[in-house]
Amino acid sequence: MKSLSEYLAGLFPQREHLFVCFTGGGGKTTALQTLGAYFKKKGKTVLLTTTTKFQNPMTYGWKADLCFTRAEEIMDFDPQEYRGKGVTVVYGEYLSPEKISSPTMENLSNLKDRFDVVLCEADGSRGLPFKVHSERDPVIPPWTDFTISVVGSDGALENAAEKTFGVENLKNRPAEDAVADAAYLSVLAAEKEGFFKGTEEGKRALLLNKADLCSQQKANVFLNVQWPADCAIIYASAWLDCIYSLIQTGNYR
Repeated sequence: MKSLSEYLAGLFPQREHLFVCFTGGGGKTTALQTLGAYFKKKGKTVLLTTTTKFQNPMTYGWKADLCFTRAEEIMDFDPQEYRGKGVTVVYGEYLSPEKISSPTMENLSNLKDRFDVVLCEADGSRGLPFKVHSERDPVIPPWTDFTISVVGSDGALENAAEKTFGVENLKNRPAEDAVADAAYLSVLAAEKEGFFKGTEEGKRALLLNKADLCSQQKANVFLNVQWPADCAIIYASAWLDCIYSLIQTGNYR
């Protein structure tokens, strides 16, 4: 079977300049880095960035070649020097030793056509596996070509409220002792503010991440979730760049 990165790359539309967003919870940052490393090996110039906040790569030791934390630095950088050789560049405005924050949308718009691939973390979940969005998120730019919604599959069969960031945004909150079973996850898949908020049919996939940390019992939960038919549902490990199973392949134009 193909690696996770190779499979995802095959879903993306063919663009001279590709812009992909990651939303949800459960390992967006790892998926971002893994896919960035894949495209670098293909000789692509890759920008890793955010429209919210993410880890400061210099503190957390990211898989990247260069990191810029000021607009003037990235604007002076010419990725054309690396065409065919490959490079991964991180850019976000310095916030603290732990975090960097979003560039302006104007700067992102100017940068998107300078790199072969832009991979953008467009959401936050404070490390929780499931996300219910508010009115303010996810922050997906209008020029986005494809969106990957990420779910931490290790949260299955755990306490639903404790494992869901933004659970208060659900119309019907789960009971205190409710677990994240197939019925609960089907609600998050269908909910307006749930897993697929801001995504476009035919231009999205769902990554059930952290499969390497799950028992077969947890894996079976996802087979019984009511998923939208148009998109691929991939049970995988971004850390290992490995697909465990394709729950559905979806329909792509």
